[in-house]
Amino acid sequence: PLRHPFFMHNDPRTHLPISQSLAYLFDTMKVGQVSLFFTVLGPLVLVGVLGIGALWSWISAVPDPPIVPLGYWGPAPYIPDDFQIVPFTVNISQEDLNDLRKRLDNTRELTEPLEGTGFAYGFNTTYLNRIIRFWRDEYKWSERQAFLNKFPQFKTRIGGINIHFIHIKPELSKLKGKKVVPVIFLHGWPGSVREFYEAIPMLTDQEEMPDVALELVVPSLPGYGWSDAARRPGMGPAQIGNIFNALMKRLGHDKYFVQGGDWGSIIGSSMALLHPQNV
Repeated sequence: PLRHPFFMHNDPRTHLPISQSLAYLFDTMKVGQVSLFFTVLGPLVLVGVLGIGALWSWISAVPDPPIVPLGYWGPAPYIPDDFQIVPFTVNISQEDLNDLRKRLDNTRELTEPLEGTGFAYGFNTTYLNRIIRFWRDEYKWSERQAFLNKFPQFKTRIGGINIHFIHIKPELSKLKGKKVVPVIFLHGWPGSVREFYEAIPMLTDQEEMPDVALELVVPSLPGYGWSDAARRPGMGPAQIGNIFNALMKRLGHDKYFVQGGDWGSIIGSSMALLHPQNV
């Protein structure tokens, strides 16, 4: 009869202490008895290894990116995209400025805030009066408008809506064999392309970047600044990401980097998920 510990568990006369059973088990691995050990455990080990491998393959498999159509977000009836890229300049009419001045002049007296509360119960009206006076009497829109126009800006229609963006290409005379790297910068809420104005000169200083030159694309999110808002429901980060991927392709970039903050980071993540071959 078999005296192997694995076959003695039903025979009370052959029960061995665990230590002796283990000693016997390892003893079977001596030359001439290895076959019995692998006959018993070999299939179990093989099945376990194959099972773990199959599970890991299933867990680590990268699924295909979801397909989200570009969609149409403009007014009815449908207006096809014309693919034109049109230069844009911020130019607020004097009529609009006069209307704003009248509104500021006709501001009604504000209710005094609760004493010692600061902004705990809403916007402090004492501080708001200071803002109104500054806006009406000291703020110089002409200077601010010139500042906003310091970088080249454009508009193009994608998905039925006009998208505004800043586009700065590196100077060809200063490339000197450098690799041009396109980067799209995405702002968040409550923000605009204005938040990048101080960073743009540093990022485009080709003397400070010895190996690469950045080509910057800085769009206004739909409904922000000078980009049209969607005219129908359903636009979210994925749909905006599709629009901006189409923008980069329209500018000739099949591969590019994305930087975003706040909502811009969520939109950028959507772009990387939906278009891994581009981002």
